[in-house]
Amino acid sequence: MAEDIVLSVRVSPQAETMLKDLRDTGLFGLYVGDVAQRLIYDRLREMVAQCWVDMPPTPEDERNEVLDTSIDELELSVRLSNILDTAGIKTIGDVVDRKSSDFLKMNHFGKRTMRELVDALKTIGVEWG
Repeated sequence: MAEDIVLSVRVSPQAETMLKDLRDTGLFGLYVGDVAQRLIYDRLREMVAQCWVDMPPTPEDERNEVLDTSIDELELSVRLSNILDTAGIKTIGDVVDRKSSDFLKMNHFGKRTMRELVDALKTIGVEWG
């Protein structure tokens, strides 16, 4: 029983060449039996995985990684850490999703605390505030 496999991935030029070579062998569209079909499927997975690993991260990937970073990774004072924790702010993304004016409305959050937060974000390359 043949299964349709749909892959939607961004491929490197090397992967595109390998996939074209495989397509040119005429194996696509032919019924070749379960064992051969499994071998082809496994080889395709290996090729895609190899090319995926070789691809450099995009700027969007890097941005998402930074936004998903825990605020615990920043060297914040206990005071600021406690304020953010109380507000339910766990990641850099949680911080940049809010306006600086939202923070200034929080209890015990003043200009000096704002400066500390802005400076901590700058150390990891995030401009905010």
